[in-house]
Amino acid sequence: MDPLPKGVQLVGEPAPDVEVLVLGPGMGDDAAALFKQLPGLKFVQSFSAGVDHLLPNIPPGVILCSAVGVHDASVSEWVMAVILAMGRRLPEFIDAQRRGEWNRDSADSIDDIEGKTVLVVGYGSIGRALALRLAPFGVRVVGIAQHAREDAESPDSLPLLLPEADIVVDLLPRSPETEKFVDKKFFARMKPGALFVNAGRGRTVDTDALLESLLAGHIRAALDVTEPEPLPDSHPLWNAPNVLITPHVAGAVKRWEPRGYRFAGEQIRRAGGSVPAGLQRRGFRIIPINPFADELFGERVYRSLSEVPDRIDIVDVFRPAGDAAEIARQAVAVGAKAVWLQLDIRSEEARRIAEASGLDYVEDECTAVVASLYRIRKAA
Repeated sequence: MDPLPKGVQLVGEPAPDVEVLVLGPGMGDDAAALFKQLPGLKFVQSFSAGVDHLLPNIPPGVILCSAVGVHDASVSEWVMAVILAMGRRLPEFIDAQRRGEWNRDSADSIDDIEGKTVLVVGYGSIGRALALRLAPFGVRVVGIAQHAREDAESPDSLPLLLPEADIVVDLLPRSPETEKFVDKKFFARMKPGALFVNAGRGRTVDTDALLESLLAGHIRAALDVTEPEPLPDSHPLWNAPNVLITPHVAGAVKRWEPRGYRFAGEQIRRAGGSVPAGLQRRGFRIIPINPFADELFGERVYRSLSEVPDRIDIVDVFRPAGDAAEIARQAVAVGAKAVWLQLDIRSEEARRIAEASGLDYVEDECTAVVASLYRIRKAA
């Protein structure tokens, strides 16, 4: 995590003056009790890409950050591995090997992935990492995001895209909107014999509908996450045909922990130091708006956008989704040119407010942020 900003001290035990908590491996289950021991807490850095399990326990006013990017390589490689393994029928050959059988009966069903269509539902940073790894195999990758953008379609396109996809990858985060998003209708629209891969969250899938589709021979599946989880030893998924199951290990590689701590150090330097060098080179000045801090990025913190004496061009939102609409209204009032929502923040009301006033609106996508910045510079 080194080097840390001047004045930042690492401690290993809870204390009243602790402001930043790095929630390392295995600490999530005790988070609620831990938060109670940290009355001065301002910022929590999780090592998980998904933070749905932490949200109910986060104290008011505390910023929660996910480990965006830390697990991109490992999870996308797991998806690649199971796509190739299922296409080459490796689970069946492993079973035959254990029985001591030289059995080529399934050879006619082996397939490669060149020319196939891979549909990625929940197309974020892991989805883009997967697309990069799939590119040399000559596949067509189609992304699905909450809203259509330059590199992804909207969920409204699923009825047309699902029947065309040879492989469907679920990378959805867990939220009220994604609960059982992959349901009976979803599976029914999939191409017969298509492969369904879930490396997102188990609760995004209707398990009964998945079982029904597997038992009918309509699809095949590779699952790193399930609902329930852990999967009980008596659960019918274990014995369902054409399914490969791993116990939520897609991100569990030897180097993930060093990556996590390195990322946490970068986050602390952002929060406790100055404007990151990459943004400085692009001419950015970050003016923090936060009712729970006095200074961030070496800048005075303001309570609202209306208090800032300087011109504001871009409002980059890290606050919870419930605050996003009001922040969008303030952005319109101060004459901002763009509103960017980060860290999986979604707000239809903020979108409507921004777009109705002609503000460029972006939700948590690096490529879309770059495109937005280009449009702003071009219009200047």
